[in-house]
Amino acid sequence: SDQTFLTALRNSLLFAALTLVFTLAIALIVALVMSRMTIAGIGFLQTLIFMPVVVSVVPSAIIWGWIYDSQYGILNYVLSFFGVSPVNWLYNQGTSLYAVIVFVVWRWIGYYMIIFWVGVRAIPETFVEAARIDGASSWRIVRSIILPLLRPIVLLATVLATVNGFTIFSEVYVMTTGTQAAPGNTLVVLTYDIYQRGLVYYRVGEANAEAIYLFLILIGFTLAQFAMNRRKKDLY
Repeated sequence: SDQTFLTALRNSLLFAALTLVFTLAIALIVALVMSRMTIAGIGFLQTLIFMPVVVSVVPSAIIWGWIYDSQYGILNYVLSFFGVSPVNWLYNQGTSLYAVIVFVVWRWIGYYMIIFWVGVRAIPETFVEAARIDGASSWRIVRSIILPLLRPIVLLATVLATVNGFTIFSEVYVMTTGTQAAPGNTLVVLTYDIYQRGLVYYRVGEANAEAIYLFLILIGFTLAQFAMNRRKKDLY
């Protein structure tokens, strides 16, 4: 019946789901393009995409806070050329959560791109060449050869992205403090609520209860993903 907990749970579920889908989808597409096409300076491009992972989350979040700033942010400046009025992205209840999601997706694309790229490069080229000789299109090769062989890598990335999505804290903490903070509990997630209850308000019992809920959710999602992967393997 605790409304703050229910809001934090809903935000965490939405946050984890959207970051999982968009991060892995974009990372997989980038990895496939880089591994199957001849691109000049591919090493530099990979380094550029991976760079946000290396940079500390605090300065990255501060920079994105400036980008989202309603008065001086570059995002509103660019949108002004299209007649869009300035938006306070981190204060507006309808955009604050999605603004942080965009930042998190941008930050982790490079990490999962490297994981997928290594997996794609490990697939024997003879499989792909045989499919091309048989007249298979590029999409058919990806759907029928590359993706089934990448299933263990996809499972690993899915578990990692799920855990990362539910345990997000620094991004929310940095981007919701100060004058840019979202009103009420718009951006509260489970980890942030655990921190506030346990270390700010010293309601340790409630914080422990939320931590147990978070642990059970992570275990449940992880076991479900392993079960789905085993079922797909049996189908093949």
